[in-house]
Amino acid sequence: MTKYVYGPVPSRRLGQSLGISPIPSKTCNYNCIYCQLGKTTNLTNQRKRFFNPQDILSEISNAINQKGKIDYITFVGEGEPTLSKDLGFLIAETKKITSIPIAVITNGSLLSSRIVREEMRKADVIMPTFDAGNSKLYRSINRPHKEIYFNDLVTGLKKLRQEFSNELWIEVMLIKGINDSVKNLEEIRVFLDRFFPNQVQINIPSRPPMEQWVGIPNHESLNLGKIILQSSQILPLDEVGTFGSSLFSTPKDAILSITKRHPLHYNQALEIIHQFNIDKPEVYLKMIVAKQVIKILEYRKKKFIYLER
Repeated sequence: MTKYVYGPVPSRRLGQSLGISPIPSKTCNYNCIYCQLGKTTNLTNQRKRFFNPQDILSEISNAINQKGKIDYITFVGEGEPTLSKDLGFLIAETKKITSIPIAVITNGSLLSSRIVREEMRKADVIMPTFDAGNSKLYRSINRPHKEIYFNDLVTGLKKLRQEFSNELWIEVMLIKGINDSVKNLEEIRVFLDRFFPNQVQINIPSRPPMEQWVGIPNHESLNLGKIILQSSQILPLDEVGTFGSSLFSTPKDAILSITKRHPLHYNQALEIIHQFNIDKPEVYLKMIVAKQVIKILEYRKKKFIYLER
């Protein structure tokens, strides 16, 4: 069972994405109301080495050698990947062993640091989040660490665009009744005009969010968002594709490793079990649930597989 690498998993933005987690579970400097992984348990703004980077590189190399389809190698993890001091080293060393493009999914909070920006320069795509156009709304949605300020986020994104010549894709998570009004959208647009992103992608809470009251905007709000934010796309609720399981010895290992970073639809979990030639996937899945390793949550009238929170 791999510790740092998972997938490839189907991504709504990146195709078949090999996920890399350079940080421990739920280590983040945000505690977003919509987070699909639940509450941040280690709210920190201190960058450090969490794992041996050579161990991470070894898993990346092994995953690449499995010869499965990988569209992107994505540094994302179970929190904020830029908290890892090894991020720049990992990106540079991964570039030496493969031509597969590298993406970094980040909340953008540490981009005001020159060192962090320099570490990410070799990435092919940087994908920050920008959910609010004012400090008050930013703090209520993203719930950042007390050392993080809205103006620093804005400054970091502006400087990144000045220094980074590759793809900058900014994600805006729209939440019903929170940041989807015309006023809120226009405030966000003002800042996006300063960042010059290659793409603006509208996301919506597609999996059970940390706060149960978080909802999905209606079609009218989403269409307004696409127009006002000049978005290239509204991300679909569900991704299309298969989850790679070749790195795992059992379906249980695969489900636990993937679910830790990427909660699964019920049918996706069954598909993973089927890849191991298990005769009765639903019986096997019920066995894991019965052992209280994972649980089933309902959201959008669909079943999702989650680790116990």
